[in-house]
Amino acid sequence: MIHIDFPRQLTEAQQTWWTDWETRAQDATKQVLEAWEKARQDPNDTAYKKIFDKPAIQKVWADLKNWLLPNVFNDKCAYCETPMIRATLHAEHYRPKLRVTQNGKKVKIKDEQGQDVDHPGYFWLAFHWTNLLPACEWCNTVNGKRNEFPIPKTTYLSVLKKLTRTECDSLREKLIQSTSWPDIFYFQPVDLDNKEGRLLLHPYFDDPRKSLKFDDFGKVIAFGSGDDKLRGEMSIKVYNLNDGKIVPVRRDAQEEALNKFDTITKYYRIQGLSLNDAKERAKADPAISDYIAGKKPYSAAVVDYLRVAHPTTFRS
Repeated sequence: MIHIDFPRQLTEAQQTWWTDWETRAQDATKQVLEAWEKARQDPNDTAYKKIFDKPAIQKVWADLKNWLLPNVFNDKCAYCETPMIRATLHAEHYRPKLRVTQNGKKVKIKDEQGQDVDHPGYFWLAFHWTNLLPACEWCNTVNGKRNEFPIPKTTYLSVLKKLTRTECDSLREKLIQSTSWPDIFYFQPVDLDNKEGRLLLHPYFDDPRKSLKFDDFGKVIAFGSGDDKLRGEMSIKVYNLNDGKIVPVRRDAQEEALNKFDTITKYYRIQGLSLNDAKERAKADPAISDYIAGKKPYSAAVVDYLRVAHPTTFRS
């Protein structure tokens, strides 16, 4: 897993696409909220139960996934860096949209009457761009994340949250306001992070290098201390980052990259360069620099491996 610098400056064509997509996402969010709030007022209303099955609704997050893959994630899984050609990529909801589990058990929250109910999921974030990531089926389903979303605090926020105007003004992101109840608001991701916290690494918001390191055999281990290490441990577990199928593939990528680096270094040595200059030229070669830039599959594992093999050239 690597940090992804996004949002960033977009080309004119990319910006046109993005603006159109945001309009569609806002409309889809409005449809979902209206359906959910109607269901809260009338238990016999079944529209919400079917809302996420609508092709037009699913197309909104599918289109973002398909755009993010080549434009932002270099056709790789946001979590394990598996290339698109090796696996089916899903539009993964970082905060689950329909239900929430922790350690496989349903999460309970308090409703507006103070009663314990199953967490309905972060349905209002189903189309928020920071909550949608391209993820392979091994990270997102099978033995991966599914509906898991652990937090460091003991209590998840109630979905229906009454806030005063002063409380609203103190938040960092503009709240989504209910269309049915004037004093009900839905928290945006940054403020959820501040109030609930989160224990899973996010490629936009975190630097995984503070939490994860790869050994010489393609296995990832939790690194750092405190929250950094805890997020590393939880992310390895929930995203299934040490699945038996991916570890040897990472190891092969590590060995292949090292062989390329050594071969290029030898080439420049034959050309008369000093060992240090030859290594620097090899490091700048696209065969290696693309790993450093995060463009190639399993780049985090490869760079960690190169740092061990050539610590002076590949400083942290």
